[in-house]
Amino acid sequence: MFTKEQLFEIGRTTPEALIDTILLLQEQVQDATLRITQLEEQIAKNSRNSSKPPSSDGLKRADPKPKPKPKSLRIKTNQKQGGQEGHTGHTLEQTETPDHTIRIPVTTCSCCTDLTNVQPTNLDCRQVFEIPEPKLEVFEYQSEIKICPNCGQTNKGQFPEGVNSSVQYGPRFRGMLVYMQNQHFIPAARLSQMVSDLYGTAPSAPSH
Repeated sequence: MFTKEQLFEIGRTTPEALIDTILLLQEQVQDATLRITQLEEQIAKNSRNSSKPPSSDGLKRADPKPKPKPKSLRIKTNQKQGGQEGHTGHTLEQTETPDHTIRIPVTTCSCCTDLTNVQPTNLDCRQVFEIPEPKLEVFEYQSEIKICPNCGQTNKGQFPEGVNSSVQYGPRFRGMLVYMQNQHFIPAARLSQMVSDLYGTAPSAPSH
């Protein structure tokens, strides 16, 4: 199984290898899913829904009484549920380097005095940790085309490695799709819908 960092590195350096990795992992997932389905169908067969004899049902079919629920092995104590007193928790703390600072001005006193030009004596700071709005950034590469005034030959700037089409997704975006589908087993249709809802674009699933 690949890590997120490995997938990003594959997409950044060799996009073709990333496509091969996607196809390979998808094939492995499909094979595993088919095998699981076959095993589930095999386990579900008994003398009532197949040609198997009743003797093959075992104790599960012979004993109609439901099995009792397993008893908890947890030892009872007088402690309350949840975090115990003295336990070190993980709380959100303010950072010294916020990404954005929004100043809230005070322009008027309750006595109607104008405070616009009065310097503040202190600041009451509150921080909100938030993810940025999902948005795809578009990088346009413009390759210059120049005609040599000496020999008349046409010269064109070389695009960066991996920039092969007039429109395409970048390696980080493609790597994220591979990670979500193969690390978290999100089906292609659901992944396409999720990306459409978040980013306004619906990439097609790789074809076999």
